[in-house]
Amino acid sequence: PEHIALIFKSVILQYAGYFKEIVFSVIDDHNTGQHLNPNGNFLPFQQVLDKYVAYPPTVQAIGMSLGPCRLIRSKVNSNSIAVNEFIVRDIEPCEHAAYCENLNDQNHCHSYYHPPLCPSSSECTENNDDVHCQMFVHRKNCRDGGRCALTDARHLANFDHPDYCSDGGHCTNMRTDHLNLYRHVPICENGIDCDLKYRRVAEHLTKFRHCQRPCEFGGNCIRYHDQKHITNEQHPFNLPCPYTPFSCKMFAKLLQPSNEQNSSPNANEMNEIKRHCYRYSYVCPWGRLCNDQSEEHLSTTIHIAREMCPSGSSPCTQMMKEDHLDSFSHANVRDIRLLCRYPGSECRDRSKPDHIIKYRHNYTLDYLGVAQYFALNKRINFIQNQTEMIQMIRNYVERVYGMAWKNISVSQDLLKWIDAVLPVHRCVAPIFESILVHGHVMSRSHMERLKDPTFVVDTVYQHKRVRKILIRYGPAFQNDVREFIEALVCMEFKKVKNNNLLEEIEGNSSQGFEYRIHSKEQVLIRNLNKSDIDEIRLCTKQITQASIQLHNNMTGIGHEGDLEFGTNQQVFSILGPNTASYYGDIVIVFKRDIMLHPDSNFTMQAATMYKEKTYNCRPWIKNPGSFSGYIKRFHSTKLHCSIPGYDYITALELKAIIGLKHQTMDVDLSNIIDRYKCVDAHQVIEAHLPQLIPLSYIDHIIMPKNVFESLSPEAQKNARELFPHNLTITKHIVNLSIDVRTLSNPDTSRKDYANYVFDQVLSLIKRQQEQQSIMSNSRLLSSYGMTITIPAKNFETYIAYPLTITQSYQQYLSQSNRTTTSDGCIYIYWKAIRGDFMLILTNQMIESGTVQHNLIYLTCYIAPFVTNTNSDPNYNEHYSYINHWPPSSHQTVLEQQNFKAGSNIFHKGCNPDDYVFYCLKLNPQTGQVSLMNVGVNGIYNHTILKCTFEKKDLDLSLLDYIHVSAGRQSVSIRNLVISHEMITEAHPKFDKQFVSHNHNTHSKSGTSSSKHKESLPDEVGNNNDGTNQSFGHRAFGMVKGIFGYKKKEEDNDKNEQQKDHQQIGHLTPCKNSIYCLDQYSLEESFSHNQTYSHPCRFSELCRKNNTKPHCIQFTHSKHDVPKCHHDTNCTQVNDPVHRCSYRHTDLPDYLYPCRDQQKCHNSTFEHRKKYFHGEPIDLPSKKSSA
Repeated sequence: PEHIALIFKSVILQYAGYFKEIVFSVIDDHNTGQHLNPNGNFLPFQQVLDKYVAYPPTVQAIGMSLGPCRLIRSKVNSNSIAVNEFIVRDIEPCEHAAYCENLNDQNHCHSYYHPPLCPSSSECTENNDDVHCQMFVHRKNCRDGGRCALTDARHLANFDHPDYCSDGGHCTNMRTDHLNLYRHVPICENGIDCDLKYRRVAEHLTKFRHCQRPCEFGGNCIRYHDQKHITNEQHPFNLPCPYTPFSCKMFAKLLQPSNEQNSSPNANEMNEIKRHCYRYSYVCPWGRLCNDQSEEHLSTTIHIAREMCPSGSSPCTQMMKEDHLDSFSHANVRDIRLLCRYPGSECRDRSKPDHIIKYRHNYTLDYLGVAQYFALNKRINFIQNQTEMIQMIRNYVERVYGMAWKNISVSQDLLKWIDAVLPVHRCVAPIFESILVHGHVMSRSHMERLKDPTFVVDTVYQHKRVRKILIRYGPAFQNDVREFIEALVCMEFKKVKNNNLLEEIEGNSSQGFEYRIHSKEQVLIRNLNKSDIDEIRLCTKQITQASIQLHNNMTGIGHEGDLEFGTNQQVFSILGPNTASYYGDIVIVFKRDIMLHPDSNFTMQAATMYKEKTYNCRPWIKNPGSFSGYIKRFHSTKLHCSIPGYDYITALELKAIIGLKHQTMDVDLSNIIDRYKCVDAHQVIEAHLPQLIPLSYIDHIIMPKNVFESLSPEAQKNARELFPHNLTITKHIVNLSIDVRTLSNPDTSRKDYANYVFDQVLSLIKRQQEQQSIMSNSRLLSSYGMTITIPAKNFETYIAYPLTITQSYQQYLSQSNRTTTSDGCIYIYWKAIRGDFMLILTNQMIESGTVQHNLIYLTCYIAPFVTNTNSDPNYNEHYSYINHWPPSSHQTVLEQQNFKAGSNIFHKGCNPDDYVFYCLKLNPQTGQVSLMNVGVNGIYNHTILKCTFEKKDLDLSLLDYIHVSAGRQSVSIRNLVISHEMITEAHPKFDKQFVSHNHNTHSKSGTSSSKHKESLPDEVGNNNDGTNQSFGHRAFGMVKGIFGYKKKEEDNDKNEQQKDHQQIGHLTPCKNSIYCLDQYSLEESFSHNQTYSHPCRFSELCRKNNTKPHCIQFTHSKHDVPKCHHDTNCTQVNDPVHRCSYRHTDLPDYLYPCRDQQKCHNSTFEHRKKYFHGEPIDLPSKKSSA
């Protein structure tokens, strides 16, 4: 009877709505109460059907039966439903009925009859009724619920989905529970800024929602500076500060108050800080490794997930490389390190590992002065020189020595030495005094230009004393200072009754100059104090008078042929130890950067050697036999340090020269250094430097004691002030009565000094090697490339890179044995400070002052950084752009915003305290051009200028020359290189696979975990050194401490914590307890720690024992042991048994288990203080839970 009643119930459900009431008349039979029918007939029917109410289905779907009719898909419109009459025995029933596995097979369904879909659909509650389940097909619920985005017919036929939200397109509820409960119409692709939304187009508003969709990366979103993205998508953090992560001054004051001159802000300042910090969010310095899970922190910080260091759990060997620290996350190292209070050049701790992993440095104050560019190398093909020089040596070695070229090799230590060797200049005391006054080392050719006041103005303006005053001011004010200097210089020239010196200023009266001086001084006095103005005035007067005197009495040794060889236009030096005592006792060691200047070059021997001697010392070079041939040969063997490959040919030349006597190429670095001691300086590498070198390019100065004392008191004072850390005055006393120009070798009084200088130069070269090793992972980006400071010329002068794209491409193909590049693209990398400059690519070299009708341009303008950070809540950066107009149209382009691609947030999120790393990518085949930030700024800024040129507008394959030019301020550029492959080290990536559960868009609280947990967790943060304290923990703690919070609020927080603590359910304890290695394993930690709990290392004293997420994964048993008598002075803190037996201030009870256990060979105190190695330790019983 029950079975029959259930059949009736199912039929009634199918016919619901057809009948108002159904009445059954049921009588019991003779088996009632017997074994076959113990309950009779009436009772089962009453239990199943009495008062049963059946409702028609609320949602009608294809496959349902409504009474005698079956709902089918319309043959006219596949998206609509049609009614099909039911015919008994039309087709044969399927033997599997509702349990058939071929319900999706259309051929099967056409051949066999199957029960209809359950009218109750997903709301069916009769799953335990076998009869019901046999008479109706039940589709499974879609696992994605209301979030399901699939619309294909098969999926909709196979799975049940929730009803559509009744609010339709007007729904703005984006909570997770609501989205799972109901289906929704799609979100408009134009987001909440949709024009149709504002125009109130009814049909559009019905079909689409206009609300913020959840960002897929949540609190790890890298597009936090993309205003459209922030507007259209929902994030768990506040509106990002427009100056995060590097430029917000409010953030800096909270994070590092000790860096401020006044480390105790007053109440008004703190009020401003509080208001700003609560209103905005910031990039958390700890990134993916942050363990602050408080809602307060998560709402005010953004956690950018860099990729973890490729070393994984192994010790990283690149912790001294700043590029590496800026690109990857490391355990216990901030992604964004603190800013050292000392600029990079002044910090004495830059070589210390502990310092470098904690602090980054400001390099904007260290940029080199302007070494003027005169295009001295524009006719030199350095790639061709390299190729021909290698071929000459190869031919000679194979022909004369009979050696196979494949057996000739160059050691890495020799190449690294060549890449680090420094140019060394020598001079006498009078010339050194002139250098101090002018603030520059200059060539004889430039001394002749000192009759021109314009050159003197440039010299004063770039003097170190003047630059130190102006470094913090913008271009407009600096231009006022320049005009003040120009008037002062002209006034001094006017005083000299010399017609030659008056040529440039004829027509200007002394009265006119006095007026200009006075008017500009009135402008300057509003920003500078009187002492600074007086310093500029004094510096200008001294340099102008010295220039006039120097022009009349030129100094330096002028060798015969300097004019013909063109070396009179450059400053001489020796690349390496300079033993030429006849040039003077004062040794000036230049920074390596000067060798990367586009006007620099070097030859393996002095220019004077090319007349005859070179061809005996280097017989692989053919003697041209004429003076014009000597000059041509000299230029054809010049090399440039910015061109990759120069070091290899330099090494070959050195090996060949030294091995000539014994006909061998088996020469090492020690042989090369020994030769520097033995031969005249003209026979070693001669460097030809730019005409005018600012003092900022000087690395070190060495001079004997009595030579320093022979200088004027003013010169001694200036030398000590200008070179406070890099001036060495030795104890040596040399014979000053001897004319050093007559010395071929050091006299007796100079031999010890010569040896000292030789050793000091070698130690400086070694230091340079160490510095280069920590600069970058890529030699191309640290050892090569043009380096220059461009003067502010309003884009009227252009500096050409000494290597063309064609030359670079030919070199790439010859060195890689390829016929084409991997992706057909050209990459140009460079670093720069300040912005407001152009990178210009042309088909011909730009000749200033020359009409060039056939020039084509690709102009890339990089705007200056925003300077008014925090004073203006709106980020106002000028447009950076790409177009194919000449640089002279710059102002028109900006005013009309007429560019191919442009952005006024190109530097938003970039670090203004360091050189900014850029990349220009060209694809000549497709015409696509991309300009982007790379390096660390590529992680925090994702603005890319991208455009495509049609060949009729600009054919990228015709571009060959690279120029740079500056606008209203001087710009320092470093390591400009061309590459025909992407340099992967320059493009650190965001870890898209990183999942942070505490950044759910709709729930700001929760546990924090990731797919890869690379660092050791700091469970409780009991460390007093603050190394793992996040911004939120420190900054808001500071705000609360000053302003105070109501005790009621604190009690509420405490009650909530206690409530959470009462509701905590621990995970299953791990059987390995404190010995477990999986909880810290790179591969296993995530899944393991989600399944098992472990003892907290701080036991019941843990400061997070009321925090729910922490207490789920860690247990806090009471550890009842006495405090160590020696406490902080204890010498046994490296003993895990002692640590467990006695308490020590701020130290945990248990150590981390070392991954190497008994096999560990690290026996240092610091290692043993942190890790234990399987020693047996007594744990407290589980009953003593705190």
